[in-house]
Amino acid sequence: MRSLPEAPETFNTWDKLEQNLAEAMNGQNMVAMYQPLLQIIYSAIKSAAASWGEIPAPLPTMKDLEDFFFFLLSRPAIVLFSNPTPSSNPKTLNHHPIV
Repeated sequence: MRSLPEAPETFNTWDKLEQNLAEAMNGQNMVAMYQPLLQIIYSAIKSAAASWGEIPAPLPTMKDLEDFFFFLLSRPAIVLFSNPTPSSNPKTLNHHPIV
């Protein structure tokens, strides 16, 4: 029995045509935009390789990191409020989810 559905497809797994279309629509290459940050994270993981060996799991690859990172980005988990104090109208909270 499975408790969670399959992970959704994330934009780093799209084929080249889909990525090009997304870039044209967004005005930026979303995969390339995060590469410097991913390189820093991966360097930190590799630097901690000796400590990583203490747990029974292989060191993640860059592909593993990218898949996990872009999966997290696909989750709308954070809500920002454009106005920190609630509106006097309870029907309008002025909140915007980050996707």
